[in-house]
Amino acid sequence: MRQRNVHPDGETGRRAGLKIPWPQGRVGSIPTPGIHLEEAVVRTVRDARGTTWICLELPEVPAEQQADAAARSGETVAIECNSGAARVIALVDPGWDDVMDDDRLSETIARFTR
Repeated sequence: MRQRNVHPDGETGRRAGLKIPWPQGRVGSIPTPGIHLEEAVVRTVRDARGTTWICLELPEVPAEQQADAAARSGETVAIECNSGAARVIALVDPGWDDVMDDDRLSETIARFTR
């Protein structure tokens, strides 16, 4: 009998080729296993070029951005914004979904895209 490896999202990984492969420790275009979308803070915004971005708050700041988060004053959360053609992880203040208007969120996405 063949043994299957089960991933944190409950999938067997049989269709791993359908996911965008990222180096170990980075999330891809499919939300990271363990993120429960029904509990996630999610927001959609359209930037000045007309691109629609879907942003969701990550459960923790990714390892490659820990130093940048530590350099910011106060508490920091990470949001993943995906347009389908591009993906950005931005560092923002907690409560970003209530505090940031669409223009400010679009500017934040643009700043982290560069």
